[in-house]
Amino acid sequence: MTLIVDVSITAPDADWLRNHCAMLVDKRLAASANIMPAIESVYRWQGEVHNATEAYAILHTVDACVEEIIRLTNDSHPYETVHVLAKAIDQADTGYQAWVVAATYR
Repeated sequence: MTLIVDVSITAPDADWLRNHCAMLVDKRLAASANIMPAIESVYRWQGEVHNATEAYAILHTVDACVEEIIRLTNDSHPYETVHVLAKAIDQADTGYQAWVVAATYR
């Protein structure tokens, strides 16, 4: 069966992230997205430690769509260096896996 993947993305603005995820689902690059409008992030950037509130999304997709998700995210993201990570899912409910595959079929 096709490998399903979760892709995580952070952004400074929940509205931007919500619109971006909706576009990816509309293009059938992701079956769905879970969006957390506010998380606290602590990170090192340009030699300094920062603390910021960000939005966080997890997209549910298939491996064949990940490259395009990364490209589209990098093309429009407000950050210079974008958090967009993909993680293969080793095990999943077979019905859910079939739904993700069907929802991203192009």
